Amino acid sequence: KFGPLDALHVCDNLGDHMIGHVYAKFADEEQASDALNVMNGRYYDGRRMEVEFSPVTDFREARCRDFDDGECARGGFCNFMHIKPVPMCLIRSLEDDAEIDKRRDEERRREAQR
Repeated sequence: KFGPLDALHVCDNLGDHMIGHVYAKFADEEQASDALNVMNGRYYDGRRMEVEFSPVTDFREARCRDFDDGECARGGFCNFMHIKPVPMCLIRSLEDDAEIDKRRDEERRREAQR
C-alpha cells in the first residue's frame, strides 16, 4: 500500500523489549513516513501498534549469528534479533495486494482527468 519493501524482519524473541517487533525497510523514505503515519496507533490482533523509525540500518549486525546457525544458548531472551522467516506465500500476497492498489490508484487518476 505504501510502496515496495527492501526487507521485512519479524523478531522471534521473547524479551519484553523485543517481543512483537517487526521491521519493514522501505525503498523510499517518504513511503516509510506515510506508513508510519497511517499505521501508528492502529490495532492488530487486538493490540495497539506503536510505530517508529528505527536507527538500525544494517540488520546483519543486529541478528544473532548463533540463532542463525541453530545454536543460540540464550534462547528467546537473547538481546540480538532472532529473525523469523517470512513465508513466501505472505510475500506474494503482499506484492499482489500492492499491485492491485497501484492499478486502482492509476484508474482513479485517469478517471479524475476526464
